Amino acid sequence: MFRTLITGSVAAAAAAAAATLALPLAATAAPATPTAAPTASPSATSTPTAPASTKATPTTAADTGRIEAMVDLVNLHGDPWRPVADLTVNLRNESAKPEKAYFMLEVPANLGIDYRYDDCKQQPGGGTRKAICGWAQLGAHDSGIFRLGLVSLAKKPIFGQTDWGSVTGRTASGVSGQKRDFKIVWPDRTSLRLRASAKYDPDASTTVTATVTNTGSFAISGYSLMLRTDAKRLTPACREPSRGHNTCEIERKVRLAPGATDTVKLRLVGLPNRDTLHLTLAPEQRYTNRDTVVVLRLGVAGDESRPAEPTPSRSTAPGQAAGDNSGSGSGAELPRTGATVGTYAMAGGGLVTVGGALLLLRRRRHRFTA
Repeated sequence: MFRTLITGSVAAAAAAAAATLALPLAATAAPATPTAAPTASPSATSTPTAPASTKATPTTAADTGRIEAMVDLVNLHGDPWRPVADLTVNLRNESAKPEKAYFMLEVPANLGIDYRYDDCKQQPGGGTRKAICGWAQLGAHDSGIFRLGLVSLAKKPIFGQTDWGSVTGRTASGVSGQKRDFKIVWPDRTSLRLRASAKYDPDASTTVTATVTNTGSFAISGYSLMLRTDAKRLTPACREPSRGHNTCEIERKVRLAPGATDTVKLRLVGLPNRDTLHLTLAPEQRYTNRDTVVVLRLGVAGDESRPAEPTPSRSTAPGQAAGDNSGSGSGAELPRTGATVGTYAMAGGGLVTVGGALLLLRRRRHRFTA
């Protein structure tokens, strides 16, 4: 009976140790439930297109006897406050006989047609938006090129916008060709950086040196520097009133390639430690960056500018550089898949119990056999 009891104890201890060692293996063998990948939603961005009712169609043989007018892409450029554009019209006689031809031009309300060209006149009731241009005698299947001009009539500067105009060819007898739309692209927004410093001169005046750098990706053909101060301005001359706020405007008609810098020097007389000078690049809605404003104190020897700096965007936690994993934050960790220290301790205890039981059994058997 004692042998049976000892044998049962050994078997129970061995089973407990085996079950303890098998626990971490069973926990790690369970497969993870797959999760469905998120489905990307379609983009809501759309490209502006011409009105569907006036899209141009290719000329076919049935169109013979008509005058067709076509215009390529039109890009506005120049003075950002009042940009202009060159417009080239190709007028073609699709007839097998000579025709006296002209074309009708229509542009959006924020643009006007330059009527300084001799071959254009206002269409009755069309104002500055509609014109009749290009009276010419065209031979059979002949064409002519007409160059016109557009100018902005918008009250405020426009950037990054697309508009549409239309052109229609017509014969002297009133036969019209296809009405064709053409795209008009306004100047893009860009970035321009302003830096300035003030130096006190012995004659009690202050010389301000402003540097403007084109930090954009394309060349510009001019900009404006707005001044606001109570000090007396000596040089240079300003445009007053300005086209912006109640300030003095220095118009710079210079071409700045990407990376190029323009320097402007100003001389003013102000009260020491009292008068300030505010410099701003204009038009303000043109620029995508924030370092376009500088405020200076006048009448202080060696005074330097304190340009407005853009607020840096943060893609990481405050006080932690990108890619820095040395902090004590609760970052993501890999799951623990091995056995813990407690598991190994329980297994060791079970093995010790088995060894003790076997040793006791051996001694008992030796006593009985003796």
